[in-house]
Amino acid sequence: MTVTVEPGVKFIIGELIVKGTLLAEGTTEAPIVFTGPGEKTTGEWERIKFELGSGASVLKHVEAKYGSWASTKGMIEIIASSPAIQNSTIRKSGGYGIKVVQGGSPEIANDKFVENSKYAISYEAEATSSGEVNIHGNTIEKGGGGIFASINSSASVYGQALSENTITGTAGWGIFYNGPDIPGNITQNTLSGNANNGILAEGTVAHSSTWSNGGARVFLELGVTVASGTTLTMGPGLFVVPNHNLTVKGTLRAEGTAEEPIVFSSTAESIPGAWEQIKFEPGSGASVLDHIEAKYGSFSSTKGM
Repeated sequence: MTVTVEPGVKFIIGELIVKGTLLAEGTTEAPIVFTGPGEKTTGEWERIKFELGSGASVLKHVEAKYGSWASTKGMIEIIASSPAIQNSTIRKSGGYGIKVVQGGSPEIANDKFVENSKYAISYEAEATSSGEVNIHGNTIEKGGGGIFASINSSASVYGQALSENTITGTAGWGIFYNGPDIPGNITQNTLSGNANNGILAEGTVAHSSTWSNGGARVFLELGVTVASGTTLTMGPGLFVVPNHNLTVKGTLRAEGTAEEPIVFSSTAESIPGAWEQIKFEPGSGASVLDHIEAKYGSFSSTKGM
């Protein structure tokens, strides 16, 4: 079944569960609104929940506000499905703005998130999940954090896009990504004034990628592996905080310039041994480090930085 909502309609609801197709396509002048009865505080209603079978749904020029009773839920929640949420405003959620669980391939694009209690966007996938991460062009202001992704290493989830997002003034990480396929454009986001004002990446670079300098530091918190047969290119001026290993099984091309070297260092840049090492394994022989600066690394006195 398909339900089509006309521009300008306002819903005051408790919970909307979508098992078929919801086409809620407003306009800039006449958005479709989902809100609570008082329109004053978070948690006045529960959520819009997209379940299996709802993948053809579209929210476009929608305003969702003052929802999510529970801090562990999303005001918009997507369960292993793939709706498109575009050009919409999500604000004042008592939990997450949009929460994706069990994978799926929703496109979350060109939306505005304001003062959501937890992360504006969260994507989670289990070992048996499949889908793709496609999050781009969003503006996130204040709230509990920017974009969070935690994907089981056995999941079949492709990092399609995580780019061109502007994230300011949140209480968490600008971007936190742990998964088996780190999006190739993850450094192309604009961050400012966040409590953890950086891009945290953990997992595997599974397809050839270019990390150019978008202005934010890149934290490889629990280590990153460049997979065999894959090339990771790092551009001039990039600042990388490895914390643990950067393990290269494929090819790493880190080529800075004299004016803009690529830096591998710690946050404080004060004590040796603050991170582990860049480790080149068999199959990495085409790698190049040119105009880089590596400092304050090597946990162990018997190892190399």
